Amino acid sequence: MPEQSARTDLVDLIKAHRQRTGLSLRDMEQRTIDPETGAPALVKTWFQKIEVGTLAKHPTRRQLHWLAVALDLPYRTVANAAAAQYYDVENVESDDGQVRSLVQRVERMTTEERDRLRQLMDIAFPSSADGA
Repeated sequence: MPEQSARTDLVDLIKAHRQRTGLSLRDMEQRTIDPETGAPALVKTWFQKIEVGTLAKHPTRRQLHWLAVALDLPYRTVANAAAAQYYDVENVESDDGQVRSLVQRVERMTTEERDRLRQLMDIAFPSSADGA
């Protein structure tokens, strides 16, 4: 089993979404039916394991894709939660959303430090709307 960080971003996302929507694990499995094979891409036991943190290894991009499909959430939302949980990195975006960066230990940054990071991103990579 992969080393588990103290973070539970992906687990929390899954649990909160299931609680909010009433989705069962079986419902999630049914949402991952691959049109090419007719079989589920992810099975109920996989969802159980990811939800309790007992997967044998970190989820792959393909698994994250299907998890996003099962939850009916944007892939980026699911991938960001997985990156935070498994690799302790956060996605930080510039104010205009045109530049993204993965930053470690962002939770230790103050609001002012996060704002300065976004300002640096905007300066280093001006958007075309800024006349660049």
